[in-house]
Amino acid sequence: MHPKCLMVTEREISRPVGGEPPGWHSTGQLKRASVSLARDKAACAGLVIVLISVIAAVFAPYLATNDPLAVDLDNKLSPPSKRYPLGTDHLGRCVLSRLLYGGRVTIPVAAATLAVILLIGLPLGALSGYYGGWLDSVIMRVVDAMLAFPALVLALVIAGMLGPGLVNVALAMVAVWWVEYARLVRGMVLSVKERGFVQAAVSCGASDARVICRHILPEVFPTVAVMATLDMGKLLLAISGLSFLGLGAQPPTPEWGAMLNEGRMYLQSTWRTVLAPGAAIMLVALGFNLLGDGIRDAMDPREKTRFTSMG
Repeated sequence: MHPKCLMVTEREISRPVGGEPPGWHSTGQLKRASVSLARDKAACAGLVIVLISVIAAVFAPYLATNDPLAVDLDNKLSPPSKRYPLGTDHLGRCVLSRLLYGGRVTIPVAAATLAVILLIGLPLGALSGYYGGWLDSVIMRVVDAMLAFPALVLALVIAGMLGPGLVNVALAMVAVWWVEYARLVRGMVLSVKERGFVQAAVSCGASDARVICRHILPEVFPTVAVMATLDMGKLLLAISGLSFLGLGAQPPTPEWGAMLNEGRMYLQSTWRTVLAPGAAIMLVALGFNLLGDGIRDAMDPREKTRFTSMG
């Protein structure tokens, strides 16, 4: 059979009755999910929090009122004023400026860490579930061994062995976090690869790469997207926590966890030095959690059924 005919046959066989292609890449399903997400007030609030945080971090050089590294011992631990809207820390540095610049460190590091986790966990889980056999056994034994230890404790040990620094903290988080995605994706691939449209694509001669990328991964994507959104908040907390312990960002780098560590000595006398970074961590983590819950509800089949009945 001619290759072009083979491609058409694969596409036609894998298309269900009604004309929509399988998976969340269909226009109708994406539209329904988008409308449902837009109607979720909590998810919209989470999206607003995330967008404000990202915008504030991007435009920190224009929004900051002072140099975040400038030391002014004459104004140390000063209360909020026109010059220092959130006051100063123990070295006289502007808390607001350090908070804004801290977002340029904490949020990108968490996002980059999550991206590397996905680049490792997603392919390994897909290959493990699709091919099975010895490859599946090897990958799953590694996953089981990693999951035998509490993730945060293991990350703490790895970061301690690598030494202080944000890069080492990110590597530690990647080392312990990819296993969750590999296990999740592997289980979903085992289920999806037995479905009719995947078997039809295989019978039509589609390559393994095409079957995985075109037919299987689109089915896996919604769940991975929800998990990744929720994990952004967890990664922010974990990275900030390791920085609080002195394993992450090192002075004088403005980073939210490091700011908490610097201000804890003055918690009883000047509690506002820890209030700002603590509130920033809490709000951004809350924003990602609300957004992730909204995406999960929008992509849930029961939510789709409810939306259809309302229409």
